[in-house]
Amino acid sequence: MVRKVDTDIARLESNSNTGEKGLGSAEATSAPGEVRKWGDHRVTSLTNPSSTAEATHPQDNTPPTKTDGGSGASPDPVQNVSETDDTSVASPSVVLDIIMLETGAIPDPRDFAGINGPLKYSPGGKGEPVAQLDDMEVDRICSPLSGLGDWADEPICEELLLGASSDIMEEDPPAKKTVHPFHQYYTAGESTEEPPKCPLRRAIQKEPLQLIQRFRDTTASLIQAPLGPHKHDVAEFRGKEVPPTKFTVLCPPGMAILFQAVQQDGGAWWLTPLHPEVVANDRPDMFFVQLTNTSFDTLSNKFIDCSQIFKGDIFYVQEISRKQNTEPESLKRDFAEVWLPKHHNFWKVVECRILQRIVHPRRAAMSMGRSFGNNKKLAPFAVDRVNSVAYFPKSKLVGRTFYDTWVAVDVFEPVSYPGKPLKSLAAHSRVDLYKEIAQATISWSIEPTIIEVYDMEPEEAKRLDSIPSYFVNKPMNKSSLTEFCDAVTMGVHAQLALQYERFDGKHYPTRVIQASKSRSGLLVSVNLPSPASRLISLAKWRKGVHVALDLRKETISALVLSAVQEGDQVLMNCRILHSGYLDKGPEQFMDQELVLRQRKPDPEQLIRLATGRAKPPKDIAGSVSLAVLKAMHGAEPLPSLSIPEQPLQWVAGKVTLTVEQGRIFQVLSIKETKAVAIDCAPGTGKTTAMLAAICKYSENERKAWSIITAMSNAASVQAVKAWKQVGGSVPGVRLITAKNRNRLDAEYQTDYDLPVLWPRIFMELFQRIDGQYGQKVTPVVRAATRHLVHQGFLKDCDIRRKVLRDCAQLTNKKEEPCLTIMQTFLAIHKPRLYFGTVASVKTFFQTDSTLRGAADNVKNTVMDESSQIPRYTLVPLFYNFPKSRCVFLGDSRQLSPFTEKSVPTKLQQIGVGDPFNKAVQAGQIPTIRLNTVFRCPGEITNLISKLYYGNLLTGKANLTPVPIFQKMLLPSTHPLILISVPADETREGTSYSNMEEAKAAVAIINQWKKFSEEGETAAVLSMYLSQSALVSRMLDADVYSNTVDASQGSEFDLVVVLTSRSGNVASCKFLNDTTRINVSLSRCKQGCIVLGNQHALENASEWKRVLGELPDTAKLQSETMDMFSHG
Repeated sequence: MVRKVDTDIARLESNSNTGEKGLGSAEATSAPGEVRKWGDHRVTSLTNPSSTAEATHPQDNTPPTKTDGGSGASPDPVQNVSETDDTSVASPSVVLDIIMLETGAIPDPRDFAGINGPLKYSPGGKGEPVAQLDDMEVDRICSPLSGLGDWADEPICEELLLGASSDIMEEDPPAKKTVHPFHQYYTAGESTEEPPKCPLRRAIQKEPLQLIQRFRDTTASLIQAPLGPHKHDVAEFRGKEVPPTKFTVLCPPGMAILFQAVQQDGGAWWLTPLHPEVVANDRPDMFFVQLTNTSFDTLSNKFIDCSQIFKGDIFYVQEISRKQNTEPESLKRDFAEVWLPKHHNFWKVVECRILQRIVHPRRAAMSMGRSFGNNKKLAPFAVDRVNSVAYFPKSKLVGRTFYDTWVAVDVFEPVSYPGKPLKSLAAHSRVDLYKEIAQATISWSIEPTIIEVYDMEPEEAKRLDSIPSYFVNKPMNKSSLTEFCDAVTMGVHAQLALQYERFDGKHYPTRVIQASKSRSGLLVSVNLPSPASRLISLAKWRKGVHVALDLRKETISALVLSAVQEGDQVLMNCRILHSGYLDKGPEQFMDQELVLRQRKPDPEQLIRLATGRAKPPKDIAGSVSLAVLKAMHGAEPLPSLSIPEQPLQWVAGKVTLTVEQGRIFQVLSIKETKAVAIDCAPGTGKTTAMLAAICKYSENERKAWSIITAMSNAASVQAVKAWKQVGGSVPGVRLITAKNRNRLDAEYQTDYDLPVLWPRIFMELFQRIDGQYGQKVTPVVRAATRHLVHQGFLKDCDIRRKVLRDCAQLTNKKEEPCLTIMQTFLAIHKPRLYFGTVASVKTFFQTDSTLRGAADNVKNTVMDESSQIPRYTLVPLFYNFPKSRCVFLGDSRQLSPFTEKSVPTKLQQIGVGDPFNKAVQAGQIPTIRLNTVFRCPGEITNLISKLYYGNLLTGKANLTPVPIFQKMLLPSTHPLILISVPADETREGTSYSNMEEAKAAVAIINQWKKFSEEGETAAVLSMYLSQSALVSRMLDADVYSNTVDASQGSEFDLVVVLTSRSGNVASCKFLNDTTRINVSLSRCKQGCIVLGNQHALENASEWKRVLGELPDTAKLQSETMDMFSHG
């Protein structure tokens, strides 16, 4: 559940022994009623009922079942070690506390010492305490950060980046320097960015370069210095009570540098600097320091217990020294294999402090399953509101059934990971810096660690399982709607966790080796080092991954088209997304140095885009949309509609609507209509018919607004084109931000996008008023003028009327216009149709106060390609537009919403599901069908009608001979051809590629290009993403190449379908999915060519049915065709 406070709040005590104010205390190793005392150099537990230093989780009267089966002791903490580490660790008794304060500055320590009043506690939800300061509730403010993926522990070979180790030797010994070697790369002034609200992140961000250099100089002077006596004598602590562990977010006085625990080594931990400036390009010895049980925690006034350290813990390291029995000659002096701890047996931590941990208690979780990942010792879990897969030792789950079962977990979530430069790094120096530090840069995997696993309460588990049919015998009220939304959001987090598993956090310094220009924009290619010993995981660089190209003067967004291993390098082909670069030539990018990195979006932003700020409306009983939501999730079906029997036909713009299409308007005209599903076959003109009906409806209902939305920008643009095709008489606008519009290809931009439409509308009004002195200057005209001037579309000198010039001059005085841009736009343009993607529509109507206040004006919400809309998208649409009817436009026999394959089924169902198809098949909402196909040749329409639509479809006449095949010198007796390519596939993670099949596809496209006519289009649609990436690299960029799943809703004259596999085709559910086959065969307007292994396909049940409908003349062998005889 989304709560204001979702973590335990630590007790805030002062440290009277040291005179410092602590930021929380938690003893992680003693059971209740025990006091820990010092033994020799380790800790033992002795009973003492007076111990009250611990802050434990509040428990119910009946203790939950724990994994260790004990009577109160918690299971061992997860030390996320490598598979070869057999170290056992001691068990903590409590989950470590966390304090997270939503304030603009680090809190005053006097508040925690009782100077400004005591810290009070009041009960929160489910027994969780809510800390209050002066009766003010403390908010959770730390957004989760995710890990980097299961392979990222393996560092990248650095020799290939900066040459052999002989070229990167450090001087002997390291020299003391007055300034940091990278000082020229950093800005001297304070950052203009607002500091993070989270004290932990603020502490990390504030580490100064000068302090790092001081630490480097101090440690350099210690290399040759003789070892002194132990600073903290263990004997002084023997028999004394062990103080509670205290955590901090305040940098201690003096010298302290941030390090992070990254690898366990027996009873010790290896720490690496959080910022790469500590190692820089001259101190390989600082890559690792060792934390041991003799390291002293100066805030808690005790020795560190390494068994209670988690991977990802961050420390202020105040002092280090040489280990005993080490000589200066053993210091690591070069960067060869710098990432291996075995080369770093020199430095140990003498004094340190632990930064505050983020621990989420009692989060709902589910195992990712037996087949997920390659770690044999750790069990992966998807955890509610944790955007990375979390891990727990399998040894602690022996004898328990936890697969496909809901559990509750306490999870520690690291707040950062090593390798990020200081915030003061100048943008123009990014390339130089990453070239300097490349030799010591690796990708760290710092995953969340599950501390305890509990059995979930049966009622809670039952509620989560019931989401697809949640409202069966359940009342709809604010509480149930909030629970429903929270559960759906959990399913979204599971999807995000899988995405972050594939995230590559490494920054790659490189240069552009090739640049070209295509119809879709600028293409650039770079090489990344990827030797056999340190291969780049191509699964993390799949087609469609968003990347940033950090040039010296700017950062450009791009999209990965393909990533292919070639020798000891990966050739990365990217397409620049920003449309502003279309005017630049490829020569401006050639040979430019850059840093290539994957963009890691803010998980909280992704959640907002997915589910929005979905809150139940105030009028639940009177909500039209919520009645639809209830019916789609288990309640009684909506009543059927009485459509008039009299046929309706009319001409809309350039389109003549059929009687079948006219039924859409008839349904919209029925006042009792709450929802309707337009279940239609491919190519039936559904979008055009719907826009014609909506426009005709809006002409009669002039106060009603209608939203036309879809999951993709491609579908949104198609809707805008259909609107103009049917006349476009009703004013409309496409909701999209200027930033997002600039990232889109030109083909996905329209003249009706808000960033270009409002200046045009404002300018037309201004020119009309400014040119006629008799025209009254209204507040709307004043606001339009001021916005035009403020945004640079109009200059003062271009204004003729004095009253308007006076308005413009107010802009220079920074006085806000009386109306916002949106208010002015609505007043002038008066749009009643709002187009956009689901995410864009939700964002505008939630963030813009004017639109948010007018949400009740929305009377129709049309969802195009509804079969692909997931549950998490429907919920905010239903909540945000309570007075709106729902019109679902889709095909229940085509592809369902996309979901990550590795997400457990139960999590898929609650977050994504298949709401449209399930509702149509179960008859939960009224449905009408469109069965006349206008796209495909008659033979293909008849084939899919027989196989998938119960012979209900009608369409165009048979197309024999097939003109496009005749021109290509192919058999033309049927518009669907199979060309057998009996070649073996290559597995790439969960995907597949087939080089011979890809070559055949390129040959077909080249043959088509020889004879294609102007305006003809062709596409290569691959069943598998890896094959699509391979073809994209080999194919001209002007030809569409994508997966079948990504192409639903598109159409082309010629379609080439790639099945890619020769082995196990018969048992492959993915390849035999009828909805996927249906989509692949129905994208063509003239002809479709399927490439695959004929023998393998004929042994697969669904493909056997397809091939059984083809004449023998349409089944060809690639070996006998001249088209494939060359290359």
